[in-house]
Amino acid sequence: MEDKLGIIICLLVCSAEGLLYPQNSPTREMRSLDGSWNFRLSPKSQPNLGTIEKWFSCERDDDKGFSEKSKVFVMPVPASFNDITTSAELRDFVGVAWYQRSFEVPSAWMESGGNFSTRRVSVRFGGVHYNAQVWVNGDLVVEHEGGHLPFEVEISKNLKRTGNCITVAVNNTLFNHSIPQGEIYRPNDTDRYPLDYFTNTYTFDFFNYAGIHRPVHLLFLPRIGVSDISVNTEQLTRIGSDLGHATLRFQIELPDVPPSSRKNGLRCKVTLFDAEEVAEATLDIPLVDDGKLCSGKMHVKNAKLWWPIGSREEAGYRHNFQVQLLEGESLVDHYELPFGIRTVEWDSDEIYINHEPFYLKGLGRHEDSDIRGKGYDPPLAIKDHNLMRWLGVNGYRTSHYPYAEEILELSERYGFVVISESPAVNLVNFDNDLLAKHMVVMTELIARDKNRACVIMWSLSNEARSAQQLAGQYYKELAAFVKALDTTRPVTMVTNVKLEKDLGAPYMDVLAVNRYFSWYSDTGNLQLIKQQMMNEVRSWRSQYKKPFILSEYGADALAGYHSDPPTLWTEDYQVALMKENFEAFDQLRREGNLVGEMIWNFADFQTAQGYKRANGNKKGIFTRDRKPKSAAHALRKRYNSIL
Repeated sequence: MEDKLGIIICLLVCSAEGLLYPQNSPTREMRSLDGSWNFRLSPKSQPNLGTIEKWFSCERDDDKGFSEKSKVFVMPVPASFNDITTSAELRDFVGVAWYQRSFEVPSAWMESGGNFSTRRVSVRFGGVHYNAQVWVNGDLVVEHEGGHLPFEVEISKNLKRTGNCITVAVNNTLFNHSIPQGEIYRPNDTDRYPLDYFTNTYTFDFFNYAGIHRPVHLLFLPRIGVSDISVNTEQLTRIGSDLGHATLRFQIELPDVPPSSRKNGLRCKVTLFDAEEVAEATLDIPLVDDGKLCSGKMHVKNAKLWWPIGSREEAGYRHNFQVQLLEGESLVDHYELPFGIRTVEWDSDEIYINHEPFYLKGLGRHEDSDIRGKGYDPPLAIKDHNLMRWLGVNGYRTSHYPYAEEILELSERYGFVVISESPAVNLVNFDNDLLAKHMVVMTELIARDKNRACVIMWSLSNEARSAQQLAGQYYKELAAFVKALDTTRPVTMVTNVKLEKDLGAPYMDVLAVNRYFSWYSDTGNLQLIKQQMMNEVRSWRSQYKKPFILSEYGADALAGYHSDPPTLWTEDYQVALMKENFEAFDQLRREGNLVGEMIWNFADFQTAQGYKRANGNKKGIFTRDRKPKSAAHALRKRYNSIL
């Protein structure tokens, strides 16, 4: 790769800043913009029509844009737009979809006639897939690429005292240099296809749902306030079974602070509270670096630790890391960060949480459900976590993209360990432009999730074509970049490439490999699984001397289909395949060659239409509506028997 990437890396590292999750506090307010929005599509053959006709204009005296009532309908937010109607055109739509709604700003926010000298109003999107443009009252305020991570922009100067309007244009088209990748296919056959016919093809095996997928908030924030917080457990000395003496290192960032505030003694007061709201440590720290940050260390004795579910009676314990920005004795800003005290370490054989070896009893998942698609659904999220707890699962991978912040919040509270994965699924080409974009995604992901105790590992990609010649240098630079951003967690990439051909594995801290013996290879021959799986894992371990996770295995099963002896697509075959793998896993674990197993998948999920898919992928141990197959009971029996 070219040397110019060094400049890109420097710029990204220097500008990496997290977006604090919205909260109400003594100095902060938030209002939800979730609910019913107006919605319409640009014609597939005219994707720029909305921009040309200025559909983002909120005051019109014509019948275009959202005034053309016959083409406007109601769309829920958050949700994917694809399955909300009965329209096949909308389900399979590729192009630009437009959202619009009105909103009011509380009069108390519009201080001094709208002169936002000490406060500001911002709008925050939790995730919009894939490209987003946002207008407020006809003004373009922000553009963002990438469908799974938050973005935020100040809109104070764009607001009116009453009758405000926000418009979002969402383009779900995927290209060679988007993450994930896709390709526009236009057949050169006018006898069979109209001139304007095209499809957006992609190689990943899940449906490319689109829309405003995560919550949308209006925020009322101090102009001089906390913009980012970083906390990690730097040192830990275990005391007994559950407790420890811990040293926390933290950094609190602020935007540019005027000299007058620095002269008035602007400072940070940091307090760590336990779950019972008892203060365990407090520090008062002056600003440094021209008033842009506070940093320091906090020593906590006999602290309760964050433990994975199943390892302790009380899992998921979190403290409250409270930050107050003070000017003299006046409160300028107040933010509270839930924080679990825990460490992650790794060597050539094991992964350790709080100095104890950790065995991952996991699964792959998807953000996927009927009607909402990939839209965040609070009841479903809680249901899924309760089902995982019933199964005896202690962790999962955010396959194959970052999940909603609200889902990770639940996982951390429950005590589920998370391998946080980027949306780089099935990459088919590697070059500098893609690498630069991949670095941006990883920067945003780490900035968002760096304080999560549940996140123990970063996954750079899933099933990339990592045998290609350029893949080696690509992953070498990407892994080094991510390790520079975060030294506290191991880095992996999930591969399905053969050992002797994979060029990315040498640069990973942990090996994660997908293998579907007796499904995609030697189909139907269950008797081969144990031998093939054991030899596969042993070969990887012999080559690289790194902790090994079997990150995917499984088989499709149509709920209610049975046969004796087991045959493909039956629940019986799915269970039989699992049991053969279980025998291999047990032997590999006894040998010290396996630190985790993850079945694919938690639940059936939707895919693009194809003759190899019966209304989606059926590898779930639950159906798409979360009814257990026989496999769920088999996995529960296994996981609850593993100590």
